[in-house]
Amino acid sequence: DLNEQMPDQYCMIHPDKAIELGISNGDKVKIEGIRGHVFAKAWVYEGIRKDTVFVPNSYSEKQPFTQWKSINYIVDKDKRCPVSDQTNYKGLVCKVTKA
Repeated sequence: DLNEQMPDQYCMIHPDKAIELGISNGDKVKIEGIRGHVFAKAWVYEGIRKDTVFVPNSYSEKQPFTQWKSINYIVDKDKRCPVSDQTNYKGLVCKVTKA
């Protein structure tokens, strides 16, 4: 069960970018896209590109016992898969700030 393994939505971010943005590991961050925003906890991790963040799309308000909204909320409906309603796995432009 996802809630048992990793109960919090996370945003993986490179240490250099985290310092630049004033974000520490575990901080709540706001991820904004063209349609809206979601929140997650920062996971400061050296193994990610400095110009990239990673937010899994597994979290959803439809899951029981979770406070996190799906990353789908930051993209336009026409940018999602018409069958699964999931976001494009390739990449999205977003802005990350400390919440």
